[in-house]
Amino acid sequence: MSESMTVDVLIIGAGICGVTIASGLEQVIPGQWVLMDKGRSVGGRLATRRIGMQTFDHGAQFFTVRSHQFTGLLRELLSANVVKEWCRGFQSADLSGPSDGYPRYAAIGGMNKLVKFMARDLPEQQVICGRRVVRLEDIGSALRAFDQDGGFIDARYVVLTAPVPQSLDIARDVLLTASCDDVVASLSSVHYEPCLAVLGTFETEYLPNFNTPVQCASGPLAFVSDNGLKGVSSSAGALTIHLSHDLSRTYFGQSDADVFTATLKALDEVFPVYKFRPVGDLAVQRWRYATPKTVFNSAFLEVPIGKKSESRPSRLFFAGEAFGGPKIEGAFLSGLAVRDRISEFGLALEE
Repeated sequence: MSESMTVDVLIIGAGICGVTIASGLEQVIPGQWVLMDKGRSVGGRLATRRIGMQTFDHGAQFFTVRSHQFTGLLRELLSANVVKEWCRGFQSADLSGPSDGYPRYAAIGGMNKLVKFMARDLPEQQVICGRRVVRLEDIGSALRAFDQDGGFIDARYVVLTAPVPQSLDIARDVLLTASCDDVVASLSSVHYEPCLAVLGTFETEYLPNFNTPVQCASGPLAFVSDNGLKGVSSSAGALTIHLSHDLSRTYFGQSDADVFTATLKALDEVFPVYKFRPVGDLAVQRWRYATPKTVFNSAFLEVPIGKKSESRPSRLFFAGEAFGGPKIEGAFLSGLAVRDRISEFGLALEE
C-alpha cells in the first residue's frame, strides 16, 4: 500500500468473515471496497502450509454446520468438491468412541482451500495481502487506515475481523479520540485461549491408528490429526498436534526446541504404548488468539465515529468469531450480518 486510495469500505482480515463480507459487497457496491490482510493470502486461521514434501493443516482442523445460512454454503462447497465429510466424531485419548453421528467437514487438500474458493471471484486488485494495518485516524470525511510502511487507505466504513485484541490495537486511538471509552472497555474484556500447533512427520510403523482424529477432553494434548489420512498430505504420518490450552500457555514464549520436547513428552504420556519417532524436523505454529473465552451476544459491534450532527458519520465494525460464535460457522455468520448491515447503506454509498 505504497500509494493512498479511497474506497467506501475497508475490510481488515481476509479470513472467512472478511471474505464473506467482501463477496457480498461486490454485489452491492462493486469496486468500492478493499480487503486487506497481513498474511500472504486469504484464509486467516483456516491455514495450510507445506513443510518439505508434506502438507499440514495447522489452524482450524474442521467445521460443523448448524444454521440454514451455513448449510447453503456447505451445499455449494460439496457440489464443487471443495470440502468433504471427514468424520462423525473423534476418538478419545484411549482410541475409543469415534462416532457421535454428527458430521465434521474438512476442505479437500487443506483448510485454506475453503476460503480461497469463496474468494475466487473477488477482483484481484481489491484484495491486498502482505500489508498490516497498524492504526486508524479520523480525518473527518472518512477513517484513514495506515499500514506498516506509512501508506494509507481512506474509507467511510472500516470493518475489523481480526481477533479482538488485535483489532482493538488498531482502533484504540480513534475510539478514545471519539470518546468511546465504554467500547474500549467492553472490547478489552475479551480474552482468548492460546494454542501451540506442532507439525511433523513421524514413522508410521509405531503410530496409533489415526484414521479418525483424536480429541482429548483433558491432559496435555487437545487434538491430533494425520494429514495424510485426512487427504491433505501425500502420505500418512504427517501429524498436526495441538497442545492443550494450559500447556500452550506454559510454553508459548519458550523456544521451539522446548516446545518440541514438551510435545514428545505429552505424546508419550497420552499414548504410552506407542512410539512417536520424528522423521526430519518439527515445526511450531503459535496461535496467540486461538479461541475466545467470551463471546458477544450480537453478531457484530457497530461504532459511529464523528460528530452526532453528521447525517452519515464514519463507522467502525468489529466482527468475527468473538461475535458470531467461537467456530468457523460463527465467523461466517458474523460476516453475513455485517454484509447485510452495510448493504443497507448501499445506495447512500453510491451517491
